[in-house]
Amino acid sequence: MTSNPTPAYLERISSIFGDNGKSVRGDLASVVRAILMDTEARDPAVATSPGFGLFREPVIRTMHLAKLTKMNRSGNLVWWDYGNFFEDTLQMPMNSPTVFNF
Repeated sequence: MTSNPTPAYLERISSIFGDNGKSVRGDLASVVRAILMDTEARDPAVATSPGFGLFREPVIRTMHLAKLTKMNRSGNLVWWDYGNFFEDTLQMPMNSPTVFNF
């Protein structure tokens, strides 16, 4: 799975949505099967390409970093109140910068 699929992959999946091979439009089972079984989704060589991977939301990325570094939960320092976290990440509840989330 990747946050940046190739245009060819998107075209193959959208064509399955338009026609599943049996002249049926919008067959979700066929679309999911096409997403998971496509060679681009299953080829290990694709996973080593520079554009492969999932983009994490700022809060999730920060929480993973806090867990990795075993950030202390006691004391006065809390990750969401450090500096201008909300303004720097543009991630506040119900305040996504675009309809595509973060």
